Amino acid sequence: KDKMGYMEADTVVLAECLYKTMELLNCNITTLPYTATGIPRRDIKRIGKKNKAKIKYNNCLMEYEDYVFAEKVYHGGYSHANRFYVGQILKGNIQAFDFSSSYPAVLLIEKYPIETFTPVDMDADEIIRLMNDYAFMFNLILVNPVLKMEQPMPALQLSKCETAINPLIDNGRVVEASYIKVPITEQDLYIIMQQYDYDAIYITDCRAAIKDYLPRWLTDYIYQLYYDKCTLKTGDPVLYDIQKAKLNSIYGMHVQKCIRYDNVEDYTTGEYYVDETEDPRELYRKYTKKWGTILPYQWGVWCTAYALKNLFTLGAAAGTWLYSDTDSCYGLNWNLEAVAQYNDNVQQKLKARGYEPIILDGKEYVIGTAALDGEYTEFITQGAKRYACRLPDGSVKITVAGVP
Repeated sequence: KDKMGYMEADTVVLAECLYKTMELLNCNITTLPYTATGIPRRDIKRIGKKNKAKIKYNNCLMEYEDYVFAEKVYHGGYSHANRFYVGQILKGNIQAFDFSSSYPAVLLIEKYPIETFTPVDMDADEIIRLMNDYAFMFNLILVNPVLKMEQPMPALQLSKCETAINPLIDNGRVVEASYIKVPITEQDLYIIMQQYDYDAIYITDCRAAIKDYLPRWLTDYIYQLYYDKCTLKTGDPVLYDIQKAKLNSIYGMHVQKCIRYDNVEDYTTGEYYVDETEDPRELYRKYTKKWGTILPYQWGVWCTAYALKNLFTLGAAAGTWLYSDTDSCYGLNWNLEAVAQYNDNVQQKLKARGYEPIILDGKEYVIGTAALDGEYTEFITQGAKRYACRLPDGSVKITVAGVP
């Protein structure tokens, strides 16, 4: 009887949550989005159609081969622990800094490829010299790369390498190797060249496109979502969660896969299989021709690349960089002047784009800046997604993947 009561309450609560969400989104059970990404999709399509976004999309539509390459170049967030301190209890003034809406911020203030990619012949130094005005994606080849001793957090990701000979790995990241070949962007190259020593460096299969800021209709929408999220911080928690989901989903809309095969059920066995009989080129053509497809995939690729570079810039301000997860850095002996300088640079970029800080109830909110998220007396990590901090009052904050 107790279990039946629990099951009934569990179901009723879920139903009430769905009804409340549908009420707030002004939709019904047939139009309710499956995921958070679907919440802002309707707005984007509506505003984009009004601003003729499909024309802009077609201007920077990638060839099929370039799209396939961009998928290889794309990477997600960075979750890693300093290998020199794994398993050790560290004591002192440990501070954590956190970016305010990291991905939406770089969509607002950075430049993205706005034309189709063209094959070019470039070396690494030329790419770095032109990286402010041009987007590059290419295969990077390093001979005998070795992570510099003063770099505790390697950027090179083994799973992205097409070739890796004799790699020495730190939780999926390359510390050294005899030879690697990896597809990356110019933003990734900037980090790697600072982090690694190597005997030789080569660039192959290089493609380039002019960069510019994202269209104003899109960045204004992102900024409005950030404003709405800030105003709801102390308001209705459901509305706040929806607004936060909308803001964070803008990036996800850019990296929807363009080629998606059908999952088909065999009604005799009840099993599913992936139907890969359709030509992927035709699937790509169909997806890109839809009137609602207006956000280029490559903008999402560069979004995470910019965010990674920002994370490494912030991490360099820590005297001892202990741990990071996508938009946060834990460390000892921070150079607070360097953090302030980073934040000032972000504010200057926002101002140049016409976006001022948001001031509510005397508090200032600046998207993309690094804010102090916590101060701790002790810290320990066992690796990515596994760490604990002791607060000054003696209580412990713990983060372990899969553990509530």
